[in-house]
Amino acid sequence: MNLVIDFGNSLLKLALFRHDQILDHRVLTGLDADRLRWLLDEFRKRESKDERIEATILSSVIPVPGDIRELLMERFRLIELGPETLLPFTNAYITPGTLGKDRIALAAGAVRLFPGKDVLVIDAGTCITFDFISHDGTYHGGSISPGLHMRFRALNAFTAALPSLQPGHHPVELIGRSTVDSIRSGVVNGAVVELEGIAALYRKRYPRIIVAITGGDADFFAEKLKSDIFATPNLLMAGLNHILNFNG
Repeated sequence: MNLVIDFGNSLLKLALFRHDQILDHRVLTGLDADRLRWLLDEFRKRESKDERIEATILSSVIPVPGDIRELLMERFRLIELGPETLLPFTNAYITPGTLGKDRIALAAGAVRLFPGKDVLVIDAGTCITFDFISHDGTYHGGSISPGLHMRFRALNAFTAALPSLQPGHHPVELIGRSTVDSIRSGVVNGAVVELEGIAALYRKRYPRIIVAITGGDADFFAEKLKSDIFATPNLLMAGLNHILNFNG
């Protein structure tokens, strides 16, 4: 079994895998060594004499406390995702050292879940990223734009009068008849049109492309998108697991 750990900008995710199947999944807002030790004990309750947690992969966009790294190294074979990590795809990005670990993991997940296919991965999180992986297993790049929360915050932060709003399950009309409704219309409808429009541009160039959406706001967008897009909530974790197995 594998343990997959992802330290993101705002959340920490841990998943226990048996082959490609997630046995346990936890999402936390923070972690210290004592809490991690307790979680590892919980995960190990799933072990048997013939099946144990052997390896873990750690991916982080923030500095990882030394005691957490040491605890993982004491218990498992540890791989920390970095520039030297072997990847299960060809990376054609011209600045590979600047490619985010989340985008690397998503590309790995795409080649695992959709082998031999052109894939566009949309990650709707802190930022909205688009990543293209061709059918021959080559990662080419994509685009980055502000996510929903960032767009709402920017309108409040860079103006004197516009209120601070958050995404929610409010009705969003095309024509906002108040300032609040106008902001929701601009941010939400603008983001939806962006996702559908960019997906359409890729489909025009690659007619058989698979479009997959993941990330914290994936469900929010999925109910608003009209085009054929696969919701893949655990794509990043599946990608990290694939990288760990590839380095086994």
